[in-house]
Amino acid sequence: MKALQVLYLESVSFSPIGFHSLPNLKTLCCVDCELENFSSSLKNMRSLEILALIGTKIDEISEELVKLSTLKYLRLSGVEVEEEMNIPPNLVSRLTSLQELHVVSKSNINLLELNSLSRLTALSVILSTNQISQEYFVFPKLQRYAIVVDDCYTYLKAQTLKTVTIANFSSSLTAFNSLFCNVKKLKLRNVSGQKNIVPSIGKTGVNELTSLKLASCKDMEFLIDITSDQGPTVVFSNLVKLNVHNMVSWKGLCYGLSRSHRAIASLTRLRVVRIGSCHQLKTIFSPCLAQSMLYIEKLFIFQCDGVEQEIGFAQEDEIPENYYWPKLKTLRIMDCPIFSCFIVQARLLERLVISNVGTIWKTDVPVLNEDCIVVGNHEEVFQVQGGYSFSRIKELDLKNLFEVRIIWNDFAQVVTLENLTTLKLRDCKKLRCIFSPATAHSLSHLVTLFIEGCEEIERLILAKDQVSSSSSSNGDTGLPPISFPNLTDITVRNCGNLEI
Repeated sequence: MKALQVLYLESVSFSPIGFHSLPNLKTLCCVDCELENFSSSLKNMRSLEILALIGTKIDEISEELVKLSTLKYLRLSGVEVEEEMNIPPNLVSRLTSLQELHVVSKSNINLLELNSLSRLTALSVILSTNQISQEYFVFPKLQRYAIVVDDCYTYLKAQTLKTVTIANFSSSLTAFNSLFCNVKKLKLRNVSGQKNIVPSIGKTGVNELTSLKLASCKDMEFLIDITSDQGPTVVFSNLVKLNVHNMVSWKGLCYGLSRSHRAIASLTRLRVVRIGSCHQLKTIFSPCLAQSMLYIEKLFIFQCDGVEQEIGFAQEDEIPENYYWPKLKTLRIMDCPIFSCFIVQARLLERLVISNVGTIWKTDVPVLNEDCIVVGNHEEVFQVQGGYSFSRIKELDLKNLFEVRIIWNDFAQVVTLENLTTLKLRDCKKLRCIFSPATAHSLSHLVTLFIEGCEEIERLILAKDQVSSSSSSNGDTGLPPISFPNLTDITVRNCGNLEI
């Protein structure tokens, strides 16, 4: 046993009575264990460099830890989620060889003691707002960290590197300044007193940030304020995911942005955007900001009562011929009652959900190129120029579009929806049919059809004698009989006029 260097114990209970001297033990990891008189057993392990007690019950954390002069890594997590770990005062500051400290439980740790750990490079800790409000404390520069203030401890389970989570906080964020310069994942919930992220919080531009979650921060109005002289030259250059929810003062992503500032706030890496319950918000993106977002894949907008457009065009002549977001795959716009329309380059669009939106903005469709679609609550869901196929769309879900009369205007040269597997229509009160014969022929992969509350719908497929002369002359002649070979699930509810 004396030669043992690594010991891993899981789900065991033992006492150091039979614990022989382990002078060469360098790593001890105990998971879900119960250790009696643990402190006294440390006397036999003076060469320990790594000590991890995970979900493990011990009698106390004592002065014996300080005698482990070679200890470089210490990880402590209690058995119960709400159980507070008692760390004696002035103990942490004397662990002078410590390089990594992970206290993944509530504790009474004194943060000022961290300033004595000159070798510390990694830190995980759960704190209360009172602990972080200590005067004069500033986190040291760290290579890796996961800091949680008054929020769920589960954010530390994955040991995500360079993560800061702050909740229910109204004091100055000065203590985090050294972390904001290289933080990768940042979550702020119910944090007051900040009007923006840059420059108020991230004075250097938070250019290593990849994920940002904002919720219930009552004073925050914008992500970026370009007008401030304190701002950096480039911001959010690596941001991939943005989640904004329940922000009562939120007005937009960027204040004061013009074409001359495009290089400052381009968001060129942004792929996923979720915005919900931001009722002061009128437009999601400015034209010059949206034009740089070439990699966006998913956009979710929900319960934003004031949102009118996804892109804030002041005038119609601002709409460029070469439009945005060629990689967009998922679009969900729900419960935005005055949202007018969506215009997007949609070559890869696979999932489209439009629910409870407003009336169509009078867009001059011919200004759009052939890759664009317009979606809104008007008489026609899609307005498409000829020569384009929406072959990537797999699921189409339309809800509460009270003005819709036709889903798709049939251009004979357009082969549409050829990979659609799921079609759901809810409460489209004026809809009378779904597809023309030519369009229906492209639905060979349709598996699920759900129709509910479409009171005026009479037919699934427009009768040939009702097809416009232009469509009929170009595309409906000589078509084989219509069939749906993969359709296995049909649900129809409250559609009294439908003939099947």
